[in-house]
Amino acid sequence: MQFSMVKNVKDLDSLTELLKGLVGTRITMEKYLDYIIFQYEYDNIEEIINLFESAAIGLMDNFTAYTQTLVERYNDELFIAKELLPLLPRGSYNLKSALMSINTINNKKTIINILLKNTGINEDFIKGFARCDLNVSKASKELYVHRNTMNYKLERFYSLTGFDLRKFYDMYILIKLIEER
Repeated sequence: MQFSMVKNVKDLDSLTELLKGLVGTRITMEKYLDYIIFQYEYDNIEEIINLFESAAIGLMDNFTAYTQTLVERYNDELFIAKELLPLLPRGSYNLKSALMSINTINNKKTIINILLKNTGINEDFIKGFARCDLNVSKASKELYVHRNTMNYKLERFYSLTGFDLRKFYDMYILIKLIEER
């Protein structure tokens, strides 16, 4: 199950029909404060984001949408979405783009803890890997972790969170969450 959370929807019927056309009729809607949460099953998150970007241009003036990326962590990301959506400017976002678009996030500690939960990686590991310029060999020596174990941890973290610590953009977002508390 996945979700998209939207605010400032002026033409809910048109948006619902567009979304049904993409994900099928197995879709539910729920109202949360002044947001609408669409729940559905669909594999291609990029197509969902593109749909919302098109809707924002064509149907709504001040439309903002957040689409889930942590497929296995529905409740965790729903909590994050509820925290971030009120702060986001007009547009369509996933977790990474939402975190990059907001200057002041109140619950950074909670969000980073949600991301790190059950990954086997902690803040010190992330900071250490960043200090080593995202170099696996250098980090494995500095952090006293076997190179194969380091690669396993990095792959596991990516599969659970969608953040690839070997990529600057992903590392930047996480360091921003960790350091700016």
